Amino acid sequence: VVRLDPLTVTLSSSLCASGRFVDVAPDGTVACVTDEGSDAEIAVTPPQGSPSSIATGIKLAGHVQFVGGSSLLTYCTSDENPAADGAGWTEELWTVDLGTSATLPRQLMSGDGSWCEGGVVAGADALAVPVGTGGGETPSIEILNLTTGQATATIASADAVYGVL
Repeated sequence: VVRLDPLTVTLSSSLCASGRFVDVAPDGTVACVTDEGSDAEIAVTPPQGSPSSIATGIKLAGHVQFVGGSSLLTYCTSDENPAADGAGWTEELWTVDLGTSATLPRQLMSGDGSWCEGGVVAGADALAVPVGTGGGETPSIEILNLTTGQATATIASADAVYGVL
């Protein structure tokens, strides 16, 4: 992935020195996932300043999103191991506050629903996530507060979120 300057019609160098591009914050901070398949890391490169790296300790990482600017990052991890209830895998939803000196990830959710890959940024500190899509429950869309990890509201009966305006 590169940037195109529409005035000069020039391309930047690759935004990810290695790995794959996953998101860009409003201030131009770029996130890339590296080392997938062994110990995935999320490389975060601000337009000014030093890059940082978030070690996941898990085989796969994805669904990386900056939330409310460039200081809060959410991402999902999976080791591709089957879940205890028979689902194909278990995922974890994590947040990390990039505005602190110690970028320590915090796990918010774990399970095998589609909430991880189906979550959509819904505010400065919130995701809209589908829950109850694994069967046996009525699927709904909930707002998940990324600071507390708690669901703050049930929005509607539905099993997917395609975007938030």
